[in-house]
Amino acid sequence: MTYGMLTPDVPLGPFEGATITVWAAPGKHAKLHATRSCSLLRSVRATEREVRLGASVVDRMCPRCAAYGRWARAGTTLSIFLEEVTGLGLLYKLDRCHEAGEDSHDDEDTTRAAALLLLDASIGGEDAEEDDWEELEEARQVREGVFADWLDALASLADVDRVLELFPWLRPWAQAAVRRKTDHLEVLSARAARLVAQNLLVLATAVAALPEPELPADELSFAPLGTPTEAKTYLRSLWRRWRSHVEDYWGHPSEQRYLAHDLRSAMNGRRKGADRLMERAAALLTVWEESARSSGPDADGTRVLLMRVPDAAAPQRGSHERPLERLSRWEQAVLASYTSVERRHPAEHLTLTVRVPGTVAVRLLSLDSVLAYEPAA
Repeated sequence: MTYGMLTPDVPLGPFEGATITVWAAPGKHAKLHATRSCSLLRSVRATEREVRLGASVVDRMCPRCAAYGRWARAGTTLSIFLEEVTGLGLLYKLDRCHEAGEDSHDDEDTTRAAALLLLDASIGGEDAEEDDWEELEEARQVREGVFADWLDALASLADVDRVLELFPWLRPWAQAAVRRKTDHLEVLSARAARLVAQNLLVLATAVAALPEPELPADELSFAPLGTPTEAKTYLRSLWRRWRSHVEDYWGHPSEQRYLAHDLRSAMNGRRKGADRLMERAAALLTVWEESARSSGPDADGTRVLLMRVPDAAAPQRGSHERPLERLSRWEQAVLASYTSVERRHPAEHLTLTVRVPGTVAVRLLSLDSVLAYEPAA
């Protein structure tokens, strides 16, 4: 891992000329260190002194201290600035997520995966899995990888913008690097959008809005589940799990038909009526899917939302946790498919615009998400 090292070209803004304490060996060109204990300071004749922070001083900083040395008292504005910029801060993030990595999937991988995934989505998943399950599974892994890269790039760009908002004099200096990151994010967004079907995202929205349906617990097909009251309990559980899975997913609802097999556990090992039960349960899932399709409006217009990544959702320095990974597959797919990055004057902050169908907008605004959405003015 390469830490972000303070360099002479980084604008210091109001901290230009601030007094800092350094340690150095004798000599006009000796490296400057933040502490006497720096492992790169080996001279026994090193002394402590005060200097004015500026490009010439930064140029003499030892590489280790320039990356994560403590040059100011903790809690001071200068200390906060240096912590946000060096180490795993701004300088490190500006040099990440601006180009494809060695293990990234390219456009050719995406094209092959999209052909399989969208065919799978159009026919409901079952035939494609039976014909060539391994290829389809590889395509799904490509989708996971592309979305992981996209999420990483989005989080990195948002965190860069957060730091630039704290220290606005850095924006013009960082403009070229931010543009590279923005361009890369747009490439990844377009790539990710090719791997999902927008009509299925709208369908998942309709599923999320469905009320609990009538549950045919008294049908003879469900008698192996016990009394009608017991059967209703199992069917309600199936309904809730099916709706939860579909509303948070980016694929075809038929991929969740395996949930019906959980009803077998309620039969306590009995086989009589099992086949009929499974057939009727599968048909019930299809009925619920069709109910969602028929309940959605044919045309509900487009709404424009603004999305931001709150500080709490930004990756923490030194942590491998990526809070944006907590987004559901559905929300990830919606953002990749409908979000654009608005480029403005470098003095203004990043704006992420989401143009979505009205029903999708309503759901985004009501989500308990790590992201924040609001209607555009």
